[in-house]
Amino acid sequence: MIITPGGFEQYFHDLAELLGDDRREPAAIAELAARYGLTFGDPAWLDEVVRRYGLVNPWQVFDSARGGS
Repeated sequence: MIITPGGFEQYFHDLAELLGDDRREPAAIAELAARYGLTFGDPAWLDEVVRRYGLVNPWQVFDSARGGS
């Protein structure tokens, strides 16, 4: 993957720090994303991709961090 212009790689570093302590605080992740101009969505195809590749739906991670199901 090539991302230009340079500098966006810091997003992944910062995200890893947020996720590294296993807190998964949705507000902190959303704030980080906003600093890099990112937005999150829930596309119709997400469930199929999660099922096909045995992934974890990111919304489930956030819900469980907030104490939801």
